Formats: sequence, structure tokens, C-alpha cells
Amino acid sequence: MPLVILLLSLMLHTCRTLPTQLPGFSALPPGLFSSSDPLLLEEEQWGVCGPCEAELCPETRGCRAGVVPDSCNCCQECGNLEGQACDPPGGWSERRQPGLCGAGLRCEKDPAGGGGEEEEEEEDVCVCEEQEAVCGSDGVTYFNMCQFREAAFSRPELQIRVGGPCRT
Repeated sequence: MPLVILLLSLMLHTCRTLPTQLPGFSALPPGLFSSSDPLLLEEEQWGVCGPCEAELCPETRGCRAGVVPDSCNCCQECGNLEGQACDPPGGWSERRQPGLCGAGLRCEKDPAGGGGEEEEEEEDVCVCEEQEAVCGSDGVTYFNMCQFREAAFSRPELQIRVGGPCRT
């Protein structure tokens, strides 16, 4: 009988510690297994995509850089803006936190170089593909098209007056 109790307690202990012993599970937040959102568990925590159920996708509104596909190519989500961290091209990162760049942006190593710290790993950020300045109808010089598009998102009447900086 004591042997049976010992084996049961070992099995219980192994079952309770199993998730933290599997690769990729060590960084899971506490309470993960009590989540009531199955899509969140599948996509963000497990990195595995189930069958696409587009009717369960959240509505995307207010996306100043447009919409991009999620990691499972099922739902749409807001694209990242200029200067925001991003997932590098050609695939999704294991934890897929940053996401994809929005319209007119590409993901590349931070041109600022990570703040001069040699030990710090360079971060991928969204960089505008069109770097020429434009003059808006509001008299403001926008350093690139991405900054202009971001401003025009909340002010639809805003237009490009001329290419290049505004003349003062």
C-alpha cells in the first residue's frame, strides 16, 4: 500500500510540473490554463493555429497603419506604426508579440542602433518605405508619407499640397 501511495504522489507531482518542463512553456503567465478565450490560448500562447473561424475574429477599427493578417492568416489586426517593434519578414517570432508593420512600412533593424549598448540586441522596428518629406494642406511639413498618412487618418480633409517641405 505505501508503494502505491508513493507512485501516485510521484505521478501527481510529475503531472503538476509537466507544463513548465516542456520547451516554450517556461515563460507562460500564471493562470494560463484558466483562460476562457480559446483563440488566445491557441494563437498567442501555444503558437499553433486551429481551424479558422472568421466569425470569431474581433472587429478591427481605428487602425492608423491599416490592417494586416494575424499569425494564423485567419483574422485581420491593426498593423504597427512607424517606429514600433515588429516581427521580422519571412515568419512570425516564437512569442509573436510585436506583430506586422502596416501599409507603406517595412520591418528592419532599428536604424538608431539600439541606443549604443553593445550587449543589447538590435530590435526590429517598422520603417517608412517613402522617406521624402511632403507638405500638407495644413502647412505642416511631414518628414515622410507614413507620418502624413497617420495624421490624415484622424483628419480626412488633409491633403498633400506639394512634394518636399513646406515653404515658410
